Amino acid sequence: MNILSAWVSKVVSLTTSKGSADLTLRPDGNLIVAERLNQTNSFGVAYRLRSAWYWVLFMVVVIAPTVIMAIYTVGIKSPEYTSEFRVIVRSPNTSGNAGFAAVLGLSGSSATSADSQAVVQYLQSREAIDDLEDRIRIRKRFSDMKIDVFSRANTDDTIESFVRYWNRISEIWYESTTGTVIARFSAFSPADAITIAKESLKLSEELINRMSERARSDVVEASQREVVAAEARLLDVNNRLRQLREAESTFDPKLTVEADLTLMASLEQQIAQLNARLSVQLGSLQANAPSVKDIRQQIDGLEQELKKIRINMTSIEGSGSLFQLMADFDQLYSEKSFAEKAYQSALASLEAARVEAARKQLYLATIVRPEVAQEASSPQPLKELSLVFVVCFFVWAALTFTLRSILEHI
Repeated sequence: MNILSAWVSKVVSLTTSKGSADLTLRPDGNLIVAERLNQTNSFGVAYRLRSAWYWVLFMVVVIAPTVIMAIYTVGIKSPEYTSEFRVIVRSPNTSGNAGFAAVLGLSGSSATSADSQAVVQYLQSREAIDDLEDRIRIRKRFSDMKIDVFSRANTDDTIESFVRYWNRISEIWYESTTGTVIARFSAFSPADAITIAKESLKLSEELINRMSERARSDVVEASQREVVAAEARLLDVNNRLRQLREAESTFDPKLTVEADLTLMASLEQQIAQLNARLSVQLGSLQANAPSVKDIRQQIDGLEQELKKIRINMTSIEGSGSLFQLMADFDQLYSEKSFAEKAYQSALASLEAARVEAARKQLYLATIVRPEVAQEASSPQPLKELSLVFVVCFFVWAALTFTLRSILEHI
């Protein structure tokens, strides 16, 4: 009876203290108790610990960044003001079909598209920063101590660092569907924003003017060089022709030859007439008759004159012969004719090049001019805080999922 009472007391004490147990009775009457942990209590403790860690992680990853961002945007961050302009690059040969092609998204293949892209690249480059620095001291405007430390530029930064800073605070792009260059410039005062926008617009216009002038000069310069070369060649031929005329004392050997030939023909005719008269007189007079002698003297004089003319035609001092002189003049006349034709052709090419250059002229048409900002474009607390909260929430969710997966496999 005492043994049974002791066994019952042991069972009751075990079941009440451990919550649950497996009991086994041996054949010899001894009791074996296989105790189990109270899983309900252990799971409850683990759940509470896990929930605590999730909330701590939520506070660190989501709430803390959102609060810090709220403090910065509302109480620290300097307001930013934005001024923008919109321009389009035009040329005189732009037709109405270009606009239709732009609607179809085909304007990128046009020449003005490349020029518009050049404007974008220039405004994003170091050269534009240097030009703005010379005109409006742009680095000083963004390094003012009134600007919050996270937004202002460092005065000790290199020019490359400032170019990166400039490209962060400005938005410049080419809209291919409309062929428009859109530029937005942010600054920490409305006056600075519109000043930067206006100077950038001026620089863009100057860039287009330089590109236009270069395109026109490239087209015209080659033709001008051809005109200068053709003119120099024509002047050289005229100078050589003048020197030859001065050296030979004749304007045109062809005219001299024609005059000599005419004179020779006249002399030969006179000699023939005198010979005929001489034959008639010899039929009735003696050979020593005065009239016969007179005719013979006339014939001798005409023959002597004819001989001189022939000698002059076949031998001229300095040139060798009149025929050689004619060949020299003919060569110069041929060169002069060719040079004149080349000069006329070069002038025509120059005129055509000038017409083509006029077609290549570019100009910047302003669609939207810069205006003074009436309100700050940044900060926008609601938008920025919502973005930070959403991003941090997704980060927290990803971390929670990862930690839960790890703990379940431990």
